[in-house]
Amino acid sequence: MNNLTEIQQSILDCITKHESITRKELVSKLNRARTTIFNNLFKLQKKGLITKFSRSKDPRKGGSPYIFWCLIDYPLIEYHKEQHRLQKEEYRKRNIRELRERFKK
Repeated sequence: MNNLTEIQQSILDCITKHESITRKELVSKLNRARTTIFNNLFKLQKKGLITKFSRSKDPRKGGSPYIFWCLIDYPLIEYHKEQHRLQKEEYRKRNIRELRERFKK
C-alpha cells in the first residue's frame, strides 16, 4: 500500500494477524506511545483501511466498552454487531429470570 508510514504498516500487519485488536494491545505489541498509535489509527481510518467497533464489558460492572480496530471487512463487522446484540439480549433475559425468581418467593 502506498503512502503508508512504517508505523501505519506495522499497525495494519498487527491488525491483520489478530483480526481485531484494541489500542492497548497495539501499544504493547508495537512498543509505541498510546498517542502515536491513536493518531495513526485515526489516519488509517480516514484512509478507509480500518474501522473500529465496540464490545461491552460485563454490563453489571459498568464502565466503558472495549474498542477494537479491524480491517474494513464488512462481514466481520456485521458478525461482531450480531454478537454484541446477542450478548445484550442474553443479559436482558437473565435479568428477567432473576427478577421472576426473586419475586416468586
